Amino acid sequence: MTQQYNYRSAKDLKAQATGIMTGKFTGAVMISLSYVIWVYLITFSGEIISSFISKIPIFSATDITTEADICYVVITTLIAALFSLIGDMFAAGLCLFFLKTATGMQVMSGDLFYGFRNDPQKVFKISLLLYAPVLILSIPFNIFVELHTLTSDKKYLYLAIAFILLAFICAIWMHLNFGLSYYMMLDFPGFSATETMGITRKKMQGHKARLLALELRFIPLALLGILSFGIGFLWIYPIVEESRSLFFLNLMNPDHYVKIDERV
Repeated sequence: MTQQYNYRSAKDLKAQATGIMTGKFTGAVMISLSYVIWVYLITFSGEIISSFISKIPIFSATDITTEADICYVVITTLIAALFSLIGDMFAAGLCLFFLKTATGMQVMSGDLFYGFRNDPQKVFKISLLLYAPVLILSIPFNIFVELHTLTSDKKYLYLAIAFILLAFICAIWMHLNFGLSYYMMLDFPGFSATETMGITRKKMQGHKARLLALELRFIPLALLGILSFGIGFLWIYPIVEESRSLFFLNLMNPDHYVKIDERV
């Protein structure tokens, strides 16, 4: 007889996440806030480096050539991408924290640094593979934005819009196919980065619509967060992350025990 899996709806996962967070918001808010601060500090470091580069004579001259200006845009975009990838390594620790919360395990503030303590090369590679399409598309986007600023030619504006829309589509596609890769890495640490992402994509077959439905369910809360000048996100974000953790757990073990070789 074929096993009937009990995959839970987005509504149920959100409700369960809210229930789990009851009484645990303080720790979840603190680690979420720490995550935001660390990511900001790392990305800001990239901006500082870019500001130093802007003082190099070839880039700071009043009669800077278009070629030099574009070269500066490319260099600073690559720097921003590098520091963004480093900052994203904290996401692995954030996933660990909320997975532990979902399963009733003891959480620690040091969980946030998991990606830097445990095989950081693999964590960085997953981060790179996850965001490579968007990072690649950000280069022509920034170039066309700069060309539009210099020339006021609308064709560059249209090209910039086209690339940002393409990047947005790629980001959604990557998230729905590989967005659970950090969770998969935590569950199966023995796999390489590419193997982890390959298994993630395989497991997401037939479940991308469920994940999308879960993400869309938080749009009303996101709007409330915006209206609260971002303060509300301190409480919204933990529920979002906990819901994703529960989605992963339900995906890998839909309310019954499944052997590891059957799950992958």
